[in-house]
Amino acid sequence: MARVKPTAAIVAMKDLGDVNTGLKQIGGLQRKIRQLNDDLNNGIAVITAAAEELIAPLMKQIQALEGGMKVYAETNREAIFGKKGKTRKLDYGEISYRVSTKIAITKATLGLLIEGRYDEAINVKKTVDKEGLENWTDEELKAIKAKRESEDIFGYKLKEEAIKDKSPHPIR
Repeated sequence: MARVKPTAAIVAMKDLGDVNTGLKQIGGLQRKIRQLNDDLNNGIAVITAAAEELIAPLMKQIQALEGGMKVYAETNREAIFGKKGKTRKLDYGEISYRVSTKIAITKATLGLLIEGRYDEAINVKKTVDKEGLENWTDEELKAIKAKRESEDIFGYKLKEEAIKDKSPHPIR
């Protein structure tokens, strides 16, 4: 298990026995949380599957209606919209035609942009690589207005195999 840095409210501990008991309690609580999360995820999966079964025919019906409206509008475009019209308002909404333009690229496009130095057409996300800076000297860090900060942080690591709480879920 990974090392943990505690950040919550404090429970008073008198000695290492209390600390050891605390570790056991944390292990048991984490196990119960995992069990509850597993139950939650299983429940969500069941609900999602049931909802998808109910939603699928509704979506098919919507797609059939949309297809019918599109075919009707294309077949009767001039009668519905006139020579220059693009939108027709109806009682429950509107139907319309809009020019939609998109850029189609090929696998070669990025290479050609790089080769031609068309940087304005290339997305590059620049962020500071803190891991890379770990190898820099303090002087180098100072030159870029960065510094190394060290602190002694308390943490713990559980021996989960030693915590044998097989009790049932607290919530059912």
